[in-house]
Amino acid sequence: MADPEFEPEEDGTKMAVNVVTDLLHLIGIRAVVSSRAPETPMDGLDHAITVVDIKSNEASDDLSLLVGPHGEHLAAIQYITNVILSRSLDGEHPVTVDVDGYKRRREDELIDLAKDAAAEAKETGDAIELDAMNAAERRIIHLNLSEVDGIETESEGSGDARRVVIVYRDGE
Repeated sequence: MADPEFEPEEDGTKMAVNVVTDLLHLIGIRAVVSSRAPETPMDGLDHAITVVDIKSNEASDDLSLLVGPHGEHLAAIQYITNVILSRSLDGEHPVTVDVDGYKRRREDELIDLAKDAAAEAKETGDAIELDAMNAAERRIIHLNLSEVDGIETESEGSGDARRVVIVYRDGE
């Protein structure tokens, strides 16, 4: 049962940091939790208000458990945080949660993947179908190839099987 005396934090950013800190405490992980403005599309630039960064408390701390396979645990932490914020603040204060720069590294990997796949599509003329990705990752691919001459991107499939297809159209 919800605490009838619960008063949400007025500042959504501060509340987001507190929610993530509390979640980590509940699962027994000690880390430094802070906030910053979004800087890149993977941070949620133009979508998120705040990025909540989780960093190691000590050099020996391993926060890979928080990321999980393919970022699944991190996505769950972000989802739970956003549900709590949305319900507590009577509206939206979307945040992105990141662990030790995981999302920035993943964004760099996706940009490299997009460039390589576009080059392959131009070279072979074949449509290049990438592995299934979540919406944020597909967005990175689409954004990074949107200005490449002759390259078009499409999302195909549904649910967890949704993927980006890269097609080269030579002067069509």
